[in-house]
Amino acid sequence: MCKTMAKELGSCGITVNTIAPGLILTNMSKERIAQTNDDKLLDPLVIKRVGGAEDIVGAILFLASRDASYITGTTIDINGGSLMR
Repeated sequence: MCKTMAKELGSCGITVNTIAPGLILTNMSKERIAQTNDDKLLDPLVIKRVGGAEDIVGAILFLASRDASYITGTTIDINGGSLMR
């Protein structure tokens, strides 16, 4: 969907990108994370910790800035290294 929208809207000067978060501590995930064994959660992560909103905000601000004006149709994975493309 991101790539299709980027292709359709690029000629209008609109960029379209996505952020794909991994394991992020939120109000919705807090209880599930607390119930799961830490080793099971952290094993797939290269960076051995659960992420937080502060780990995502920088990418959002970057994509919303002029510095990212030539970036479109891409996905930024923010997942502690659990998925590397």
